Amino acid sequence: SARVPMSYVARRGDPAAIGALARFLSDAYAEVASWSGRPIDSTIDIDTTDEDINRHSSAVLASELLLVAGASHGLDVACAALTKPGDVVVVETPTYFLAADVFADHGLRVVGVAGATCETSTDDASFDVDALERRLENGLRPRLVYVVPTHSNPRSGTMSLEKRKRLLRLARTHDFYVVADEVYHLLSWGKGEDAPPPRFREVEREMYLEEGREEATGTTSDEMDDPYFSSPAEDENKNANANAAVEYSVDSRVVSLGSFSKILAPGMRLGWIEAGHGLIRTLADRGYLSSGGSVSPLAASVATAVINAGDQDSWLRFLRRRYASASALLADAVGRESASTGWRMRGVPSGGYFAWIELPEKCDVDAFALEAKKEKVATLQGGRCVAGEADPDAAAACARCVRVCFAYLDEDDIEEGVRRLARAVRRSVKECM
Repeated sequence: SARVPMSYVARRGDPAAIGALARFLSDAYAEVASWSGRPIDSTIDIDTTDEDINRHSSAVLASELLLVAGASHGLDVACAALTKPGDVVVVETPTYFLAADVFADHGLRVVGVAGATCETSTDDASFDVDALERRLENGLRPRLVYVVPTHSNPRSGTMSLEKRKRLLRLARTHDFYVVADEVYHLLSWGKGEDAPPPRFREVEREMYLEEGREEATGTTSDEMDDPYFSSPAEDENKNANANAAVEYSVDSRVVSLGSFSKILAPGMRLGWIEAGHGLIRTLADRGYLSSGGSVSPLAASVATAVINAGDQDSWLRFLRRRYASASALLADAVGRESASTGWRMRGVPSGGYFAWIELPEKCDVDAFALEAKKEKVATLQGGRCVAGEADPDAAAACARCVRVCFAYLDEDDIEEGVRRLARAVRRSVKECM
């Protein structure tokens, strides 16, 4: 029978739950990576040494995970641990519209990167690293840079591998952290060139290997002081030094956020942070975790049972098939209405939840919002995805776009929704002629 934690557990999470999550993520990330044709080896067996682990950049290590109550809570934890009021956080324009609320809770100054346009014709519709570098050269000093790097919310764009590496180099040079909201990474279905690059933590590890630097592994030293921590016997067999304090010689800059909300059930309120050993120790060193142990131990036990039964794997594959079909149907329906509406959509999404539609220049966006409401079709106005101090031109471009979601509707509803949306656009264009 399964063991269900009904008492306090270690501040990073129940070791059994973290171990199951690490194994699942290692396999799932490796599966997505294999679609790009890259050679992958995510396996870590019982005889694997610390030195060997450093050379498995695709593997997710249990010692680099912290369980949180969803990705939004993970973002809140990162802000609490790494920032102080008045610090600058850089976001993409447009960005996930509710992230700004978390930053406001911590008194952070939000700066939207100028130059990250909303044009559907731009390369990968992702974070503009060139624009950030220009701002850094002109004196901007962020503490955090927040990105949704894979199948982004709202534009469904994906940062290239080179962009990810350049952003990490800038993070080292200018002393900021990259908070990568990677909740859509496992919801990928593109193959070949449409497959996403590695997740940010994997990219960081690969850069260490290229530079000939090694990372420390093993139990983090904060666990030595954790009143709720107990190392499972199997972990002790894997690593004789599992309970030894670790020196952190590598400066990790990535805080990766993940969530079961997108791949299992939103009501689980369970997610994770992945970060290097020293950084995960800092993130876990919160007063409420020291006092009460990890969040959501009961939800974590449910997720562990789902993983161990193989149901998480099968459900994730089902979601990918369903969303791939829905996104293709949406793109086809939008394409059929393009001539009569003048709108544009950037290709067929290869993952995630969303598509980004650019309305025609003659469309009155305020009138469109009213017409869409009359049609009883819900979209997110692009202007809501502009946060903080944004470039006026980029903000204006966003205001002429809408985010649509294909993840929750069946095929008939998607087609009907597009027809209604098209009627709303046509009436809005007429009103401003």
